[in-house]
Amino acid sequence: MTTTAFRILDLPKKARLNAFQTTEYVNLIAISFCSQRSKSIVESAKLLHAIEFIIILSTHIRISMNFINSFQVYFYLNIDALQSTCRNSKVPSKLGIPNRVEIIFDKLTEELTETAYSKYDFEWERPGLEIVHYVEHLLDVSNCDRIDKVICDTEAYPIDFSDLTKVFGGLKVRKFKFNNWYEREYPDEEARRRKASSDKQVFEAIMPFLNVLEVQRYSMKNSLPLAFIQNLDIFKSHFLAHQYQLNDILIMNSEHLHLSSDLKVLSMKDLNLFLKCWMKGSNRKLEYLTVYGRHGDGSNVEDVLSGINHLEIPKTRSICLHLTRNLGNIITLPGASAVQHKIHNIRRIDDGAVATVEIYIMTGQRSFSMKVWNEVDFENNKFLD
Repeated sequence: MTTTAFRILDLPKKARLNAFQTTEYVNLIAISFCSQRSKSIVESAKLLHAIEFIIILSTHIRISMNFINSFQVYFYLNIDALQSTCRNSKVPSKLGIPNRVEIIFDKLTEELTETAYSKYDFEWERPGLEIVHYVEHLLDVSNCDRIDKVICDTEAYPIDFSDLTKVFGGLKVRKFKFNNWYEREYPDEEARRRKASSDKQVFEAIMPFLNVLEVQRYSMKNSLPLAFIQNLDIFKSHFLAHQYQLNDILIMNSEHLHLSSDLKVLSMKDLNLFLKCWMKGSNRKLEYLTVYGRHGDGSNVEDVLSGINHLEIPKTRSICLHLTRNLGNIITLPGASAVQHKIHNIRRIDDGAVATVEIYIMTGQRSFSMKVWNEVDFENNKFLD
């Protein structure tokens, strides 16, 4: 009879399963790395079910797996190699075989008032596997078939992400997010240029696998046109220094759009033209749209519906557009107040689809929200008839 370093693997199947059920998740994952057989045994036990699988690209690669009961397991990959090249070096570090792998296991206390950190010293020096193998391995043993989120953190340069596609193994990434970064973090023009170049490299590498993109202030500053043509399901921007144009919305064939800008947003005339285009069949996938930003004086909410058959909905009527839940709260600037507020229904010409349009004009800023209703919505909202 052969024996293994972990005697638990040599137990009969039922006894082994009973032992696994009392074993911490992080220990099961560590056992799965012993051999191909140990991986197969842990995977077939189906005790690990990650409810969220996140990859964070920063000065190291971090894989975060969230489980029920507030269990979290973190894998830190390539720490030494990436930290040695961060900021001070202009030579990018290639993604590939990590120099070191470390596991950290977290669990929230029962009181939920603080986090109890349990650090395990599972660590491999020069383990010989590429990052993609860790991603595939962890997805398999945690019975997870998708990458929920990839986050590009503020210091994710000067890493060479030209081979980033290997990390995802052809899987679809549900959501990609650029974390916020500030110009003060990159005080000179050369540093900002390298950061922008890194953002663009990351986005170009991940584009084929992407469903959802969320960008913060300053990120992808010069690369937004790339995002507009990707047929993303959801695109969210937060206070970018980008002045959106009518064509930007027309070419984004997305279901959910949240466009926030520090600059002036689309004019009332452009919004009017967009609604007319939608009524004639453009942006057929669109379900939610929010456009938020600054505007000049003299804006009139009635200009948005000029020349369009519409039904005005009294503001006293309760209508939930579900925009805040799906797209994030509309953020108002200090001292802002609603000067004009209108809600209207419009119909698409060919199929009769109904959309509710809500317009706020406030001091120095404006928000435009639109929800396209589906058949289920009609059952609960008689005002749509």
